[in-house]
Amino acid sequence: MEWLIQLRQIKRQWIYLCLAVLVSIPLFLKIRLPFFVGPQAKGLYEAVKNLPEDKVVLLAMDWGAATKGESMWQAQAIIEHLFKEKKPFVILGYDIQGPQLSEELAEKLAKKYHKEYGEDWFNVGFITGGLPLLLRMAKNFQATFKQDSVERKPLSALPLARKIRDINDIGLIINVTGSGTYGDWITIQTTYKVPLAVACTAVITPDLYPFLDSKQLIGMLSGLKGAAEYEALIKGSHRETTLKMMMSQSMAHLLIIILIVLANIGLYMERRRRRSG
Repeated sequence: MEWLIQLRQIKRQWIYLCLAVLVSIPLFLKIRLPFFVGPQAKGLYEAVKNLPEDKVVLLAMDWGAATKGESMWQAQAIIEHLFKEKKPFVILGYDIQGPQLSEELAEKLAKKYHKEYGEDWFNVGFITGGLPLLLRMAKNFQATFKQDSVERKPLSALPLARKIRDINDIGLIINVTGSGTYGDWITIQTTYKVPLAVACTAVITPDLYPFLDSKQLIGMLSGLKGAAEYEALIKGSHRETTLKMMMSQSMAHLLIIILIVLANIGLYMERRRRRSG
């Protein structure tokens, strides 16, 4: 019985060692756990696929290095789908790093799909001004953003930018975020009825379900799992790197569950010993 009581006092060094071993296993061995694509990811996928040809997608990239482990894979999957479906898009963002990191992803994927900057996509870059700026953009896109952030050209010099006069030319807004910036975009959606989807870190996910239920969001990607779900939809099979990371994450969750169970067993046995004297 004493060894069962000791389960409450496992040294942290052993826990860290177990965690390191478990998260490393899927990186070297082919391990597959059951994986399903949820309706939230399917909602975003269908919205992109059914977007009218005369509409442009607005990518609000509000993420940075702190959430790169989740947000980058989401952004990459979304940008690849847009190129694949020949849907033009604009990048901008509240986070100073988000538009720059997304630009690097877009440039890499543009070569793969033979897309041209200025015709198939362009980057407005880091924006400030919050909701008032977005409301101004909704009424007059050209006057709000006078130049792009890559070539530093007036928007009138970019063929794709000339097609965007106001919010009526935007067919879908996708906010990739590691914080609470989705609130401003929900206000834009509520005001102008533009379809909106959010790709967020897993910790934000519970806050967004009420907006999914009210149909203010047409789709959502939750953390790394959301990125893996979206990749499964656009490719028909999972990307090896993302799937391995998902399996590592699942192993870490499994260890936490096992430790909670062991600690409770130890607590139960200790109380039982006290009662028996």
